[in-house]
Amino acid sequence: MTRVLPFVIPEPKRTLFRGHQDKVVSVVFSPNDKHVASTSLDGTARIWEVETGNEIRYFDEHNGYPISSTFSPDGKLIVLIYDTGITLIWNNETGIVERLLECNSARSCAFSPDGKFLAIGLMSGEVDVYTLRGNDITRWKHVHKHDQEVDSLSFSLDGKRLVSGSEDRTVGIYNVGSDIELKWVAKSECFVKTPTFSPDGKYVAFGSEHDTHITILDAETGSTVRRIHCGILHVYPVRFSSNGQWLIYVGQGYLLTFMETRTEKQIKKIPFLENVWSFDISGNDAKLAINTCNDHQVRDVNTFGILDFGGPNLGAMSPEEAELFI
Repeated sequence: MTRVLPFVIPEPKRTLFRGHQDKVVSVVFSPNDKHVASTSLDGTARIWEVETGNEIRYFDEHNGYPISSTFSPDGKLIVLIYDTGITLIWNNETGIVERLLECNSARSCAFSPDGKFLAIGLMSGEVDVYTLRGNDITRWKHVHKHDQEVDSLSFSLDGKRLVSGSEDRTVGIYNVGSDIELKWVAKSECFVKTPTFSPDGKYVAFGSEHDTHITILDAETGSTVRRIHCGILHVYPVRFSSNGQWLIYVGQGYLLTFMETRTEKQIKKIPFLENVWSFDISGNDAKLAINTCNDHQVRDVNTFGILDFGGPNLGAMSPEEAELFI
C-alpha cells in the first residue's frame, strides 16, 4: 500500500517591496524566479530582484495603468495590458517598447511555454493569437467568441492546450498545434475566474465569484471531475503547485489557503487585511509573490510581498511515495 507523507507547510517569512505610489494590482515571477514584475494603480510596472528587494526597472510610458503582466518564457519580453485595453510589449533588457499591439480591448494574456504564441483575451469575448518569430509579432487568428470579456487565459505546461475563462460563465479549451481550434466549452453557474491546468495537463481547475467551490474539469472531455467545497465565497485566484499535490486559492479576498488536492484538506490559512487580487508561485514552489503583504503590524496598500517558505518543493513527496492526486 502506498504510504503518504505528512503534508506540512511552515510559517513563511514575509518581505515587503516598497516603491509604488498606489495600490498594487498584479504580480508575476520571471521564468527564472529571480525577478518579480508588479503593476499598480500609480500607472507603472516595475521589475524587482527577489533576493535583494531592489527595483531594477520601471515602465511608465502610457496613459492609464497596467492591470496585468506576463513574461515571455525566455524572460526577454514583458507584456503589459492597461485598463484602457492597450497592450504594450516591452523589451525587459532595454526597457524600450518593442510593439503596441493592434488589439485595443485587451483584458488578459498568456505566452505558450515555447514562446511561439501569445494569446490575448479581449473585452469583446474573442481570443486573439499572435505568432512570435524573432522580432516579428504577427496576429495569426481569432478563436472562440465568448459572449462577454475574456478575463483569464492559461496554456498547459506542454503547450498543447489553451484555456480561457469568461464573465459569460463559460470555460473554453483549445487544441494548440499547427492550428488552434476550439475543443469544448463548459458552462458554470457563476463567473469563471482564473482557470488553470494541472501540471500534467489532464485537468483544469477554476474558481468563481459568488460560489464556495473550486471546480475541476477533465481537460479532454470538459466533464466535471470534482467540485471542492471551500467554505468561503469568491474563491479566486486558484493555482496548482508545480507537483500538483496542493491547490492555493484566495477566498473572500482576504484569506490565502493551501489545500491538499488528494484529500481536500485545508492545510494552512494566511489572513490579510487587504484584498488579494493576484498572486504567483515560483517554479520550485518555494516562494509566493502576492499583491499585498499586509499583516497586523503593517498596513500599506502600496506594497506587495514575497512569502518565503524556506525551501523548494514544499510538502512534496518522493516519486516512490506519491500517489495520484486528482
